[in-house]
Amino acid sequence: MATEDEWDNEHSWTYAGGYGSAPPTQGALMQTMTTKIAPAFDGKMSWFKFEEDIDDWCDITELEPEKRGPALRNRLIEDASPFRQLMDREKLKDPVTGVSYFKKELRPHFVKGSNSVFL
Repeated sequence: MATEDEWDNEHSWTYAGGYGSAPPTQGALMQTMTTKIAPAFDGKMSWFKFEEDIDDWCDITELEPEKRGPALRNRLIEDASPFRQLMDREKLKDPVTGVSYFKKELRPHFVKGSNSVFL
């Protein structure tokens, strides 16, 4: 098994605090969310946390409203990526309802047992 020094020399990781090379035990890798890059969703993280991230991103984004829905769709990764095909491109491009359409279409796939989920 590689020591921390060997790991530093062989691997480079991106952390929430910036760029650096460190073994994964020193911090968790974070998905990037900027004013132009939508938050990513992998299908494993909490849907409710992702909805909060979307709302926060919509508050700070510089993207035009008609590009926000498609930007979110493009950030579906790993287990969530098959759900890209379920979405209507024209509805995603709607400047008023594109983001809410995105959330409304995905929510039933990631929130199960609505009787036991307290909202």
